[in-house]
Amino acid sequence: MEISCKKTNCVHNKNNHCAAKEILVGSDLDCKTFKIDSSKPSPATNMLKRSLYEIGEIEKNFVEKDNIDVACNAKHCVFNKEGVCSANGISILSGKKKSAFCATSIKK
Repeated sequence: MEISCKKTNCVHNKNNHCAAKEILVGSDLDCKTFKIDSSKPSPATNMLKRSLYEIGEIEKNFVEKDNIDVACNAKHCVFNKEGVCSANGISILSGKKKSAFCATSIKK
C-alpha cells in the first residue's frame, strides 16, 4: 500500500511517503500516527526550498511498501472494513483545522 504524506515535518515522513510500520486514522480522519519532528522545516518552508525537478526525483525514487497496516476508526468511510483500511493507498494531507488527515476517505 502506498502512503503519500505531505506532512513533511513528521518523524515518519521520508521523501513525502510514510515510513511508519503502522498507521492509525481516527474517527475524525486525523492521522493519529503524526508526530512533529522539530528538526525538519515546516511543510510550507520545505516546499519553497525545493524545485519541481527535485520533487519529481524524490517521487521517482520511492519504493512502495506493502506491509504497512492502516487501522481505521472512520466509521462512515467506504474503505473501512472492520477497522482496517482496504484502499490501495492513502494520502495524508495538512489542513488548517487538522494537523494531518486522511484525504482518501469517501463517505458511505
